[in-house]
Amino acid sequence: MRERYDSLADLARHLRVRANRLIPLIQTSPPPVTAESDRTVAYVTIEALNAWASFSRAFYVSSALRAYNAKGTRITITTAGLKTPDDAVLLATKRLKSYFKGARVARREEPAWHDVNNLITLLQHVGASNAGVAVTAFGYSTKAFICLPALRNFFAHRNEDTCARCAAIAATIPVPPSRRPADILLYRDLAKPMNVLSEWITDMTYVADQLVQ
Repeated sequence: MRERYDSLADLARHLRVRANRLIPLIQTSPPPVTAESDRTVAYVTIEALNAWASFSRAFYVSSALRAYNAKGTRITITTAGLKTPDDAVLLATKRLKSYFKGARVARREEPAWHDVNNLITLLQHVGASNAGVAVTAFGYSTKAFICLPALRNFFAHRNEDTCARCAAIAATIPVPPSRRPADILLYRDLAKPMNVLSEWITDMTYVADQLVQ
């Protein structure tokens, strides 16, 4: 995704395109997992959270630089002096990492963009006119933003600690107990049309659509 969008609707559309490429990869993979489906779930999980983090970063930057929402209304802010994406990211980093004193921000030093609380905090910090819209959008009932980061961390850093966190998540969704995180994400309640991972990715696109209104 680009750093900055003049239209927030275009940003949400871009996220939806990425999601629509990921969902078919795991939508027809039933548990228990095989070695191949485990690799696919790992890829989709990591890419899904990357897509959300990129969306969230671009959403904040674009809002801070007064993009237009889906209704054609320009976002306003109360903070002065934000003219470039670098300005917006520097302000965000200093707000969320009080110890940061630099004048430029390396990508590894930036905030955790996938964290929805960070996004709300930053929109409120710059006095963005869509901060209230964000609070409402994240009121949508989904476990995607809470659970997906921990599951992504397992696939990126497979170890006993990250696996144990995934097992704790399974009890909260809830899904049948499993020692394999991929089984959690491929589980499908017979009353629902999608497995857990497909549902969460769909939820993210729904929230994104609400954010840009």
